Amino acid sequence: MRNAFAQAAVAELATAYSAVLSDARRDGRADAARWIAATEAYIENLTTIARAADAGAEIRFLFGPEGPLRIIVGSDPARQFMLAAPRPHESGRLEQAVLKRFCQAAGCLNLRANGLGAEPRTNLETRVPLNAKRGGDGLSCALQGLRHGKLYRRACAQLIGELRALVAVLIGVANPIDWSGFGPPRRRGPSHLVPVDRLGNGVVADVPALYRSPQVLTDAIPWIQARLVGKVASFRLIPPASLVYGSQVVSR
Repeated sequence: MRNAFAQAAVAELATAYSAVLSDARRDGRADAARWIAATEAYIENLTTIARAADAGAEIRFLFGPEGPLRIIVGSDPARQFMLAAPRPHESGRLEQAVLKRFCQAAGCLNLRANGLGAEPRTNLETRVPLNAKRGGDGLSCALQGLRHGKLYRRACAQLIGELRALVAVLIGVANPIDWSGFGPPRRRGPSHLVPVDRLGNGVVADVPALYRSPQVLTDAIPWIQARLVGKVASFRLIPPASLVYGSQVVSR
């Protein structure tokens, strides 16, 4: 059952990233070469994971109170990825597609989450109400500047969602991240490329708010580093006024 779910997740993720890749190629921008290369590398990594799972590698699922499902395949080496769409607003659609594919392969009658053998993450903070913008992963938004609360909360939610989605993508990076060359995001095709070293290599992510708020990403590096090793660190972000009062908060 774990193998079937992992295979379904890999297949749908590959499909989603291939669609993004097709958009970038169709766009035909000369500066999209590295963006395309990063996407191709990620899809190839997913293919490698699928082969390992099909060969009988151990598969573990980790659920946390915040953020997407983490799937770990094998142990030496261990390869992992998170069930997160390349574009955050499509995450719900991706999850439904994975479940549909999984049910076609394994059946879903009376299926429960713990039927997959999911392992709860440990040492996570107690979940607090969403309206406080805090979660079990330590990420929150400083509650200030509430004179225009609706705009402020909208910018907070956008940044929080993008940071979590970015971590999901970074999980799949095969080589160690050179934090001295990490970020800020660059426009690449229809999305963004977040550098992970000083050579300009990067990961594909749909992060329009972080693109407009590079200092938030820089400040979030300790939090990102902690999340990549399964730990919790506290980070209270403050969205810049340019994002809070921008007319296109969720645009690219």
